[in-house]
Amino acid sequence: MYRSVFILVSCLLFAASPIVNAQNYSIKASVQIWVETSENPPQITLQWINDPDATGYSVSRKNKGSASWGTVLASLPADSTRYVDINVEKGKGYEYRVVRSSRSVVGSGYVFASTGLPAQAWNGSVLLLVDSAVNAQLTTEIATWKSDLANEGWNALSFVPDSRHSVVDIRKRIGDLRLLHPDLRSVFILGHVKVPYSGNLAPDAHPDHIGAWPADVYYADLDGIWTDIMVDNAAAGREANRNVLGDGKFDQSVLPSEADLELGRVDFFNMPALNKPEIQLLRNYLNKNHLWRTGQIPAQRRGIVQDNFNFQAEAFGQSGMKNFSSFFGPQNVVYGGYRDSLLKKSYLCSFGSGQGSYTSATAISNTANMATDSLQTVFTFLFGSYFGDWDSPNNFLRAALASGTVLSNGWSGRPLWVLHHMGLGETIGYAARTSMNNQSTYVAGNFARNIHIALMGDPTLRLHPWAGPSQFQLAETGNSIRLLWRKVGGATGGYTISRKIEGNTQFDVIARGLTDTTYTDSCLQAGFRYEYLVRAVRQEVSASGRYDNLSAGIRDTITKQLSLNPSADFSVNKDYEFIMLRSEAKNAGDALWIIGKDTLSGNEVSYVVDCSATTARICLVAIGECDSDVLCKDIPYDCSVPEITKVRFDSIPCNGGKGSISVEDLLGADPFTFRWNTGDTTPELTNVSSGTYKLTITSSRQTEAEFTFMLTEPEAVKANFSVRPASPGKNNGGLENLAITGGVPPYMATVNGGQKDSLVAGDYTLRVVDANGCVADFPFRVEVNTATEEWLEGVGYLVFPVPADGWISLRATRWGALEAMQLIDANGRLLKEMEPAEQFSLEGLPSGQYGLLLRTRSGATRILWFDKAGIR
Repeated sequence: MYRSVFILVSCLLFAASPIVNAQNYSIKASVQIWVETSENPPQITLQWINDPDATGYSVSRKNKGSASWGTVLASLPADSTRYVDINVEKGKGYEYRVVRSSRSVVGSGYVFASTGLPAQAWNGSVLLLVDSAVNAQLTTEIATWKSDLANEGWNALSFVPDSRHSVVDIRKRIGDLRLLHPDLRSVFILGHVKVPYSGNLAPDAHPDHIGAWPADVYYADLDGIWTDIMVDNAAAGREANRNVLGDGKFDQSVLPSEADLELGRVDFFNMPALNKPEIQLLRNYLNKNHLWRTGQIPAQRRGIVQDNFNFQAEAFGQSGMKNFSSFFGPQNVVYGGYRDSLLKKSYLCSFGSGQGSYTSATAISNTANMATDSLQTVFTFLFGSYFGDWDSPNNFLRAALASGTVLSNGWSGRPLWVLHHMGLGETIGYAARTSMNNQSTYVAGNFARNIHIALMGDPTLRLHPWAGPSQFQLAETGNSIRLLWRKVGGATGGYTISRKIEGNTQFDVIARGLTDTTYTDSCLQAGFRYEYLVRAVRQEVSASGRYDNLSAGIRDTITKQLSLNPSADFSVNKDYEFIMLRSEAKNAGDALWIIGKDTLSGNEVSYVVDCSATTARICLVAIGECDSDVLCKDIPYDCSVPEITKVRFDSIPCNGGKGSISVEDLLGADPFTFRWNTGDTTPELTNVSSGTYKLTITSSRQTEAEFTFMLTEPEAVKANFSVRPASPGKNNGGLENLAITGGVPPYMATVNGGQKDSLVAGDYTLRVVDANGCVADFPFRVEVNTATEEWLEGVGYLVFPVPADGWISLRATRWGALEAMQLIDANGRLLKEMEPAEQFSLEGLPSGQYGLLLRTRSGATRILWFDKAGIR
């Protein structure tokens, strides 16, 4: 965990001023905030100086660019001096507002804070709107400025209006350029480009100053409606402020819509009191602008404020106190004499206000002093009467840009400027645009969103520029460009490399966080001219927290000449399905092989293709330093794995017999070896019974295949039949219901070599011969057909045959005496009631003894017993 800490000196004394011992409303109206940050865990701690008149504090937070603060985060007691926000994300910025309620003066303060805001490598486009005479005489300085901007990730555009262009024409051209370059965010006016005037106002509250004021914001508002049909004021004390109908000066005193662009002006026209020609003053400005951007102006990170008005109601100096505190911490913001202090010491930021004229502010300075003084400040803000109307001769606001290291100035007080975003790397132009558009998001004071708000200076300037790498070299090596530069101290975040093709406007980051001072950019197309930008990164610490600060960069260009594109080719060495592949590609370092679903790498590879096919599609991807080439070939091949193409079976004709299996033809890598699961090692398996047999065949390449064969045999021949007994002394016996199964039909069946009927009682053999000649014998006996006889009431009854099989017959010497019949078993149990009849079916009855119970009409009964035989 690291912390950024700004320690508040307990004894905070301001430099001598008549206000020091009285109530200082610049301080009373300010909550001077600084932050302490932590990365692990991520948190932001807001700290401020407690005011003895405080009755409480409220803390709010919003995202940058949002107009609403939303719900108050915390309401704190009067003695509070800090607030810890743990609901923060690493790498994200947050805006905070702290409002102090008080028994005297309500105070407020703002800070844009982060635990570590990432660097913004690309800033977008900036338009240099330059006076034609200036453009012609400052070509070198303007080229340097454009180069500096490019080194910081800007795309510099130019427009040189001449005397024919009205302010309307110029604004339209800016709008057209915005359509062509949607990333256009900033406009830098250099020289006396025509000044728009608008409104009927006097922000300095002087009645003789009511009228039109310079309104450069007109150029920044691309879609607002500006008119010249309402204001008719010919009484203004200065002719330039007079605004009458149709004179080309607009009616609006308040912005009709928000400013779309950041905008600043450096203009030394009509400044004879500075004792230098306009062109020389502009040249001097551009030269020190370059020195500042490249880290060659050492400025002490502190601020100074002198507010000679000390108005309780407006407290003009709060615009310095609260903003500078968020940059440097309250201990580095002093209240003291503006000119005297800046002549002796360096203060990065400064504020001075006093009763003014067009050329001075009481107890601050004047235009004549600016001609000779070398004030040691960069971002200054001045406030006082009249000189906020900056397009006047020897204007004090513009004059400050000629002094010392001053690079920007703003008339801050009516309204108060909003600067705190600069603490984490934003531009002064962003601060100016935010101040122009601010209505109530931030405490503004009077004349918010009025058209007079203007930045004197380059809008792309930042608080923390620093010198970047040097001695940049580019060299082509094969398909790559090698970058080499000299190390710069303080590059805690390494180096960032950006690149663009000549003719493009935007650099794209191609590498971040490099710790070495070399880089190789590979895979570039030949014939293009590439421009590279190298910038160092350091973690900047301010009273607002931490952010990654990109240095001034260094650029160079090179045309890519060489192109070593790979060309794929390969050779194949086949041994059946065993394939050796060799890459013969040119300009390739690696080889990638694609075979079916498999991917292999290497310049020489072996592979076994699938034997289910006869052709393999093989693709080589030849990988060069930057590009690749692909070549595919369809490779035919034979398979070494044994494959039987012809087999002979000697089948088993009869149940229980023997057969054979013989492999007659094979494909694959011969000679082959054979191994049966019986132990046999020849292609033929002989004299074997039915069953399943496995054969493993091994090729000369030691690939093998297993085959399964089945030898089958017919089922045994079976015969089912019943034997009809013969009557005594007769040949009426025989076989009935003969059913033959098994073997191979058709069948031939004989009994003792003859017919199956007309058999006398005796022993016989049924012979069945199937279609394969398989023989099966079934012995049987023809019994003598006997009968059971009983008499009942003078009538004789005879049941036969005995034994019976499927039917039994009943004979009587006389019919008509029987009333009923019953079939019973050997135990006398009733099986069936029957009507008297001559024949009855015994189907479904098992073999055994049965009785036929006869009952006459008179009730007499008799039982005829008989046996039921089984079926063969």
